[in-house]
Amino acid sequence: MLEVGDALKLQPKDFADRVIIALAGIMGNIGMVIAFCAAMITWVALGPKYNWSNNWQLWLNTSTALQQTLAVCLLTLARQRHNVYVENCMRSIFRQEAELEYRVRLLTGQAQPNPAVTVQSITQDGFARSLDWYAALMGSGYGFALSGILFIVWVVIGKPMGYSDDWWLIIGTTTGVIGTFNAAVLRFTLQQEERTLDKEYDSLAAEEQAVFKRLGLPGVHHTHQYKETLMVRLSLATSRLCATRTAVLATMLLILALLIGATAVLWNETAQLLVNSVTMILESFFLIVLIDAHNIEATGQRMRLHDILIRRLQLLVIARRLNSVHSPAAKDSLDGSLPSDAKICRSKSLTTSSPAASCQALNAVD
Repeated sequence: MLEVGDALKLQPKDFADRVIIALAGIMGNIGMVIAFCAAMITWVALGPKYNWSNNWQLWLNTSTALQQTLAVCLLTLARQRHNVYVENCMRSIFRQEAELEYRVRLLTGQAQPNPAVTVQSITQDGFARSLDWYAALMGSGYGFALSGILFIVWVVIGKPMGYSDDWWLIIGTTTGVIGTFNAAVLRFTLQQEERTLDKEYDSLAAEEQAVFKRLGLPGVHHTHQYKETLMVRLSLATSRLCATRTAVLATMLLILALLIGATAVLWNETAQLLVNSVTMILESFFLIVLIDAHNIEATGQRMRLHDILIRRLQLLVIARRLNSVHSPAAKDSLDGSLPSDAKICRSKSLTTSSPAASCQALNAVD
């Protein structure tokens, strides 16, 4: 069986992993959100001292750009570590389920194909569908190509503009506006995905708990819950607030207002810096919230998958014991005399269509 590891805290593999875990823990918590807000208040308070100068605004742009780069890297690496665990856990679940069906079919003599499973489509309104479409576009090769085209256009117009300050600000303003909206959309779509997964996990857990109840076993349902400390409550509240459609709409309206205001003053240097500064603040804030939300939601998802694996192993133990009691050669005569737990196992639809297919699937996992 594959070793899936600790679902609550992913164990580091090397020094680089430890650094990633430490930085993600620092960056992705409500304390960082509070520190970020305090830093922004301090920056605004220093504005009069420096006459709201362009250099004063550039300090913010530089610091938030560095923070965003680090946040995106941490979010990507944390997501990759989570996906590795999920993949290993799913493979292990499939292995146990394939062996479980194989053993139950040996006991019962059944060779009928399992019924087809239909995945119901998700009902969404036009607003949610449009955000999903936008997220899919920006996260695809088309989004990458569009980014490349915009960068090439910016480089090409550099010489005609004399590589001036306005030319430098164009790329910062463009990426700030697009990045802010992307971060808001990403938080919204991730929350929708999490809700869909929660419904599926709850449905599967209910079915499995019914099986365990008929078997007279307690089963496993240890879905991870964070301790309800003040910081955790603030973290969850902030994450959920930023995942609402109201937050996305407010972000869109703010960006639109900034663009209209900058257009009214013909996109002078101060206007570009203002648009850049506001969008960079919002994007940095959303990225911190994204890391925080990922840390919480990914942990919960891993715990649910781990619970599924444990329940499969419990059922497999029962099937193995029954196989050791009843000879496979006598399986044709066992249907009317099997213990009740074997009959319950027999009624559970699993993954493959026949004992031979189960063996092939099991060997394929190896």
